[in-house]
Amino acid sequence: MSLFGFKIIPTSKIIDNVFAIKSQMVNFFLYVDRDNIIAVDAGTKNKATLLELKSINIDPNSVKAIFLTHGDNDHVGGVGFFPNAKLYITKPRKLC
Repeated sequence: MSLFGFKIIPTSKIIDNVFAIKSQMVNFFLYVDRDNIIAVDAGTKNKATLLELKSINIDPNSVKAIFLTHGDNDHVGGVGFFPNAKLYITKPRKLC
């Protein structure tokens, strides 16, 4: 599937310790090691996201941090699925 020329990756391990999670029409990514699970973005607020995490044995309660690339709903909608994660996002900038 493609949206605006971007390919949506099925939920899978893409390299050592890094997983792509399919969340409707976007991906977000997890870094997983023995002590940490860190997300880059959080996907959409869709229960299918939880099923995708379960398919790779990730407990959303174990995610320690989420680094948000920007505030669009398809990147921040799923934040509520990770109640124990600390959120990180850049400060808004003035454009003018």
